[in-house]
Amino acid sequence: MTVPLLRPGLAADSAAVADIYNYYVRYSTATLQDKEATVSEFTTLINHSGDERPFLVAADADNNILGYCYADVMKSRCGYRFTYESSIYLAPAAIGQGIGKTLLDALITQSKTSSAHKFVAVISLPNPTSIALHEKLGYQHCGTLPAIGWKFNRWIDCGYWLLSLKNTAPPTQTN
Repeated sequence: MTVPLLRPGLAADSAAVADIYNYYVRYSTATLQDKEATVSEFTTLINHSGDERPFLVAADADNNILGYCYADVMKSRCGYRFTYESSIYLAPAAIGQGIGKTLLDALITQSKTSSAHKFVAVISLPNPTSIALHEKLGYQHCGTLPAIGWKFNRWIDCGYWLLSLKNTAPPTQTN
């Protein structure tokens, strides 16, 4: 396998990223979304990324997007502002080539210099490939919510994996 180019996502990547994600919307429980995402939704997500919330893509030598990952706030309440949810999706043909590990490892490394304290990965079950990837990079299973999601006319369990990005004292209280 040729090592992919890792770089920040660009608005120009939005169509390719949407294509990858929408594959999982149509055929998988890796996302519990049942409505395909639009290119403009990914453009907005990419445009709002940065040092605090990276959005990374893996591309081949011809700049074809092989996968992407990003960090986003876990919840909108201010008390969760240091806890990010990490998400990763690969083009089906890119699975099993080490691209997922390379992408997620880069996201973790980059996020260690941000204000992020924890990453949460929500994994629809069963998904042994995603579990193995996350655990290889240090995520630890911290719970499963049975039958919390609904897709393809069946209930889906979701597991939660947690990664501590750094051991730091609590941030200074702001009002």
